Amino acid sequence: MEERLVLHCLDVVPFLSTFKKVKDSIMNIESLEREISNLPPEEFAKFRTWFLEFDYQRWDERLEADARAGKLDALAEKALTAHAQGKSQEL
Repeated sequence: MEERLVLHCLDVVPFLSTFKKVKDSIMNIESLEREISNLPPEEFAKFRTWFLEFDYQRWDERLEADARAGKLDALAEKALTAHAQGKSQEL
């Protein structure tokens, strides 16, 4: 009985560690939301400008990584085929 309890506890430890990380993340997000919502208008404008630039940079990095990894190759080939078939138009 005692051995089974110890084994069961060992199974629970990773779960508790993951649960704590998730809980801490949620609390951090809630704290961030609270702080952001309490910013004065000028500071919020600065934050918004910074965050949009930060978000665009992350998006660009992800797109570039996906392109390098070949994840966009099929889409590019489809577009080139459509263009070669006269199915594209000037923008």
